[in-house]
Amino acid sequence: MSGMRSLPSTVCLVVAFVSAFVARISAQSTEESFVKLAGELPFVSYGDFLYDRIPRDHSESREVTKAWDALQAVMKTKPAFHELAALAEHTDPKVRTLALLGLFALEDPGAFPIICTHLDDKAETFPSHSAPLGNAPGEAYKLHTEPQSVRALAGLMQHMADFLPSWHEQDRRTIGFNVWISGRMENPVWIGWYEFLFKRATGGTNPPPEERADRYAALRKKMEGLPVAVRGWVWFALADDAMSIPRYDIALATEAEMVAAGRQIGPDALLAFLRDGSRAGLGDPKADNPAKGVRFILTHAKQLFDEKQAGALLEMGHFIAAADAKPSMASEWIRAALKAWSGSSRKFDRGTAVAALLDMRGDAETEFIVNWFYSDPDNPGQSGAQHAFTHEVERRRTREWKATVRRLVAHEGFERLLPFDVIYVASMVNKLSGEEVVGKDLLHERSGVAVRNMLRKYFGISQVTRKRLETPLRIAKDPIWSARIEDERVTSLVVSPDGMLVAVGRPLGNVLLFDAASGRPRGEIPVSANENPIQFRKSDGHLLTIGKTEVTEWDAGQGKMISQLKLDRSAYGNLGRIAVCENGLILGSTHSVSPTVGGLAVIDLTKGSPRWNQRLSDGSGVIALSPDGNRLAVGGRMSKVIDLRDAVSGKFVARLEGHANIPTRACFSPDGSALLTTADDSKVMLWDGRTGKLRCEFACETAHYNAIAFSADSKRFVVSSERGHFGVFDSEKGIAQDGYEFHGNWVSEMAVSRDGKLLFMVGHVCNKEAGSSCYNRLDCWKLPPAE
Repeated sequence: MSGMRSLPSTVCLVVAFVSAFVARISAQSTEESFVKLAGELPFVSYGDFLYDRIPRDHSESREVTKAWDALQAVMKTKPAFHELAALAEHTDPKVRTLALLGLFALEDPGAFPIICTHLDDKAETFPSHSAPLGNAPGEAYKLHTEPQSVRALAGLMQHMADFLPSWHEQDRRTIGFNVWISGRMENPVWIGWYEFLFKRATGGTNPPPEERADRYAALRKKMEGLPVAVRGWVWFALADDAMSIPRYDIALATEAEMVAAGRQIGPDALLAFLRDGSRAGLGDPKADNPAKGVRFILTHAKQLFDEKQAGALLEMGHFIAAADAKPSMASEWIRAALKAWSGSSRKFDRGTAVAALLDMRGDAETEFIVNWFYSDPDNPGQSGAQHAFTHEVERRRTREWKATVRRLVAHEGFERLLPFDVIYVASMVNKLSGEEVVGKDLLHERSGVAVRNMLRKYFGISQVTRKRLETPLRIAKDPIWSARIEDERVTSLVVSPDGMLVAVGRPLGNVLLFDAASGRPRGEIPVSANENPIQFRKSDGHLLTIGKTEVTEWDAGQGKMISQLKLDRSAYGNLGRIAVCENGLILGSTHSVSPTVGGLAVIDLTKGSPRWNQRLSDGSGVIALSPDGNRLAVGGRMSKVIDLRDAVSGKFVARLEGHANIPTRACFSPDGSALLTTADDSKVMLWDGRTGKLRCEFACETAHYNAIAFSADSKRFVVSSERGHFGVFDSEKGIAQDGYEFHGNWVSEMAVSRDGKLLFMVGHVCNKEAGSSCYNRLDCWKLPPAE
């Protein structure tokens, strides 16, 4: 009894409940215990039950623990097959559900004909439980359930065992399930059945946890009596879902064992499988999914095929496998693959193909490989193809890698390579060199700048140095005033020219007005919900709100509408991302061609019609308009560069290149002389706002910057980081003048008063202080005088 007292109260309750329940069901019939449980069980963790694993949140919620253990207690009584089959037709859908779960847990093929008769059973049964995703830091655990029907559960079970899958559509229509299943009930060479047993043995995880070793070891022993060809086909199918670096071992076999099985099956049989999905040595050669196992076979073509099969592989479009079988043709065939595999959907294939070329041709193809790596025409944003390349070079354990990778690191494009791709290159270098060139603690995107220089040092290349934006030593922790905004997002934050009002735009509600000196609410501007920004006009202080079809002018102090201008959208369609200028121009991106191909227009608000309209090939990305309306900065949806244009004529001025990720923010200084840009790449870049020339590039200690702003005199800028800190920096030297600490998650919008004395910011709050909801907070801070 003393041991029981030491248990946590939650555990005691669960133990007491389960003990009492087991005692009851031991004296009851199966039907009585199922009916009893049907009235008590609040929900079922179906996914966990199907994979026979304890729910991930088992220790976090007493309700989950109680429901799981009660269900397991019933199943441990092991009702007879005939009892479960009879209860599967019970009038209570919850009892039917318990019977189906019991049949499924028997791991008997004969259970599935019964389960599949319920694919049209629409009755509602126990709700489905799943762990909630995206809980805010500090937020209390919330139980999450969703309604579930009996037929949905039967479908999940059917999918687990691959019974009558979608590629047997003809069987579904003409043969019917019973006929289809009849030849497979006792078939020991049916791949789908062993996949089901494998999922149950491993809990559906790869690699499986050590505590399940006895489960999958027993399955492996069970399969030892099968012909090697049968084991091989099963292994190949399972390996396709479990491939990893550097080996492809699965719980039932090592990579070497699988390759040996493939060699015993023979290249002719493997080619036949690649052609039509038939598997030699099985009772029904075409009973299973013809795609499962293809990936493993093609990935190991070097070990499974030779020059005799190269032509057949090429004819089927397996360019990499053909080159592996006949390396002397690698240069020609890999180039043919890159040409055939154009488009963004094949970027991973292209990366894998170029890695195979490096593996087979080594330093002889260095120039071609490096040029491809930085100028793949179908991969403008990079990543994807580059990731696949490093992944495959690492997997192949390519010997002749060093000279080519050195050229990649020395290339001017390396500085603009996406942070994640830099980390992938670093990880590859670590594994291929056998050294810790870059420490494991730095293998994340936030350390991209440091990792680049570590790789340069390893290859004997000059390092790149830049000014650092260091967190200020003095941190102001308390704003002058704060105001809570009951929204999870805002679209814009602007300050009136006279410094009296602060306006906050929201995507789902009216514009909120606050007194700039005290934070006291000053009313709302009634606007239709939209994503567009708002702006105070400098000349008269009127507030402009932009809707989908109109621009409205308001006297914000009085809360009265002054005028409304209908937009002539016939020339540019729907507005996308918008920047508003103080002198009466707005910039709108359109989507009249397709979601990824749109247009760019500068619209004169005195007329509502565009001054000019141009087509964009990469959709709309970051956008900014200089206060005087003379310059426009715009980035593509997937591009790392920003184009600077003349806003009056639309003529191209300069291309701003330097970011290693897609720019997320762009902001002109009040005098239009400077343009500040950020991206998730640990860089803040300062450009000449008129010519586009790079003035200064700053390195940062964090990768993500959520908001930026200039001081009223254009000599300083403010940036906020993901850590909740934001600082004021000198525009020329990047020296910190002051710092602030936001008590929340992140800062989304910032604005500076025209007299330069106050900084306003909106930040997201979703933590213990917020309780169960998230909101935004408007803070007002005092800016230090210019030094």
